[in-house]
Amino acid sequence: MAVSSRWGVARLLLSSVPFRAAFLVRVAQYAPPVARKTIAAVNLTLHGIDVDPRASLGPGLLLQHPVGVVIGGGAVVGARCTIMSGAVLGRQSIHSGSDPNGYPKLGDNVLLGTGATVLGDTRIGNHGTIGAKSLVIRDVRAGATVVGIPARETGSLNQSAQKVVRSAPSEPNA
Repeated sequence: MAVSSRWGVARLLLSSVPFRAAFLVRVAQYAPPVARKTIAAVNLTLHGIDVDPRASLGPGLLLQHPVGVVIGGGAVVGARCTIMSGAVLGRQSIHSGSDPNGYPKLGDNVLLGTGATVLGDTRIGNHGTIGAKSLVIRDVRAGATVVGIPARETGSLNQSAQKVVRSAPSEPNA
């Protein structure tokens, strides 16, 4: 679809639910303190996403299908992370109060699959992948892929690259 004017670009961006949800998350983060909770409540009402404005979110965040995403106040999300629908980043215990050390910390380029839950003072390394419906309560090393309840490592970025290279079809004989 060709966009012929600035208004066309604005209309295109505003019709994108992931863009609108991420935009309101950013507005809530930089709004005056009295308006933060109101903007977050509007985002929850319009898009079904509950992000505490105190969460630290890196640049390039992609909220793909943002319905059901919950990000607690002390969570740290690195640059260029992708969070799918229903993912949760929160405390492991209700007794940890507002301690920011009780929340997950994601590195850069992390993918959280649909319904993935990361709880407690857990660190996910750069380029980590958390599979759908996985429950992560332990640290995940950089480049690793984890799945299951509780999440267990099934591979790493280097192993995946090697599998792709090995499974490439050979040239047909002419």
